[in-house]
Amino acid sequence: MKPRRFSGLVLVLALLVTLHRAEASSAANTHQDPTPPPFAAGKVTAFAAAAQTIIIDHTCTDLNKIPDYWIERAKELTFHYAHTSHGGQIVSGIEKLEDTDPNYSVAIQCSGDVGLPTEPDALRIYDGNNIGGGDTYITPEKYWSTAYGISRTQSVADTGLFGFSMWSWCGQQSSNSEEMVQQYLDTLTSLEATYPGMRFILMTGHTDGGGTYLERNNDMVRQYATDQGMVLFDFADIETYDPDGGGPYVNNSEGNCTWCVAWCNDHPDYCTDLPSYCAHTDEHPEDALFCKLKGQAFWWMMAQLAGWDGSLAEGGELRKSASTASPVNGETLTYTIGIRGITTTVQLTDAVPIGLSYLPGTLTATVGTVTDALAPTLRWSGNLSVTPTVTITYAVTVSTTSTTPQVIANTAIAVASGHQPITSTALIIVNGHTVHLPLILK
Repeated sequence: MKPRRFSGLVLVLALLVTLHRAEASSAANTHQDPTPPPFAAGKVTAFAAAAQTIIIDHTCTDLNKIPDYWIERAKELTFHYAHTSHGGQIVSGIEKLEDTDPNYSVAIQCSGDVGLPTEPDALRIYDGNNIGGGDTYITPEKYWSTAYGISRTQSVADTGLFGFSMWSWCGQQSSNSEEMVQQYLDTLTSLEATYPGMRFILMTGHTDGGGTYLERNNDMVRQYATDQGMVLFDFADIETYDPDGGGPYVNNSEGNCTWCVAWCNDHPDYCTDLPSYCAHTDEHPEDALFCKLKGQAFWWMMAQLAGWDGSLAEGGELRKSASTASPVNGETLTYTIGIRGITTTVQLTDAVPIGLSYLPGTLTATVGTVTDALAPTLRWSGNLSVTPTVTITYAVTVSTTSTTPQVIANTAIAVASGHQPITSTALIIVNGHTVHLPLILK
């Protein structure tokens, strides 16, 4: 019998295989860290971390615990850092970390005059306090303890470039009176109240052999940060414990590490990438571990300031689908997103990709709040502890200029406190061709 032929609309087989495999991969990997959506250019304020007590200490140095999503979000922040020589240990630590892993990219403008680097995809930092002559060694008198210093700090804040400002001690906390410590705390609180779009970060003084003044003064700062809901970078605590949590150790009168050599001898792999220079740690190369730990703790702090709550939990399901898998140019289709299994407040972002045009006013949800004010980036927020599931929908028109078959991926990202960000992708094939296949009858 001769072969008989029939015609029908089918999609290009290779693209169908791509679609099937990609959908299966998306459904099976909803707990992977997503690629962050684009965010508006310019300053990111302290809104995400507002009114939260954040304590950065020796328990905040393991970068493996931070989801990649929050590292990327941290790069959207802008940071003002004024410091003495001991405070430079943080700078040495983050610069060495960038050399080791480009994901932790930083751009630092070190200058007497205020400014902000322009490098993309990097955490941008201004190192100084707007003091002429290139002066970047910032003592208390140049930041908070005198009218002149406060005016310099205010001049930085007045630029509107920064979401955060931090200043470090040298050895002053070992001899400060309680009145001086209280003046420091009151001044930073006043600055934070004056600039509600910024957070002014407290620090403890470095360890230097112990002593009742240092312990008392640092404890005053710790208690105040907790009571007032402020951010604290606990410089001394990071020096007092090793990465395994061993300690507390007592360091010498210069604040040099007394335990780093022994710990590095037992953990040589951890100490292979120490900075070549780390201020006040020049007795042994291993003492530069202080800078590594403080650099890692700094990124932990930035991730929390970006919105990470410091924890990571599995759970939650996010599914996204399109009303048709094979639209043509000019056709309208609907995306449906479902979220369940997260018993807390969830923030969802969906950036409509190139090739699709969002239809204004079509974004809806069964519960929660939607906004398309920043379209093509669409957002939803709601509390799933009240309603265990939610369905979100919106419509788009296919607007690609291509006349050949094209796969368009559209990804939604959900972020919830205490949970790893989850993502789901819906794939469509635009302008699939019509082909005729033979049907063989025997």
